[in-house]
Amino acid sequence: MSLGDKRLRPVILTYAVQALLLGVLVVYEGWEGRQTSLLLYGVAIIAVKGITTPWYISWLSRRIGIERELDPLLNIPLSLVAAGLCLLAALKVSNGLNLPTADERVLVFAGLATVLLGLLTMATRRKAITQSLGLLTMENGAFLLSLTLAGGLPLAIELAIFLEVIVLVVLLGILFYRIRETFDSLDASAMTSLGE
Repeated sequence: MSLGDKRLRPVILTYAVQALLLGVLVVYEGWEGRQTSLLLYGVAIIAVKGITTPWYISWLSRRIGIERELDPLLNIPLSLVAAGLCLLAALKVSNGLNLPTADERVLVFAGLATVLLGLLTMATRRKAITQSLGLLTMENGAFLLSLTLAGGLPLAIELAIFLEVIVLVVLLGILFYRIRETFDSLDASAMTSLGE
């Protein structure tokens, strides 16, 4: 969905759904394992990453006046082909790991695919706001991989990462304003002129 449209709204919606599903998965794991800390962490993911962050980025894009990615590096058909190749690569790696259960293979596939699709979004889009959503998508995939392969990170590390995401989103908002003021555009390719 993120790569199949030039509008910013589907990218934000995809990130929101992805973060909500990740939060629900963490809540489920906390419920099943009777771990209150994990349960609360899942609720925090839903509230901050699934609801507040997409709302903030949507508000920010309206305020700045960015509604579309006018000139992505890859056109829509090529982006979808590249996304399909990312999915195939993630499937190949997840099947090659010989994980004991099908659930673990599916979660590793989902995590790898999310990381690769986030990276592809960052690499093929020119707008800084879309690239930041790709970065946040990659972070969701990395979190899902750590939850699956490592059985989760210690709560202190998870909270530190969570706070970093909040700080990242706020700093990105400030950065978007500064880029817009300086270049009158959020096209990241315009920053190449800084080196000249």
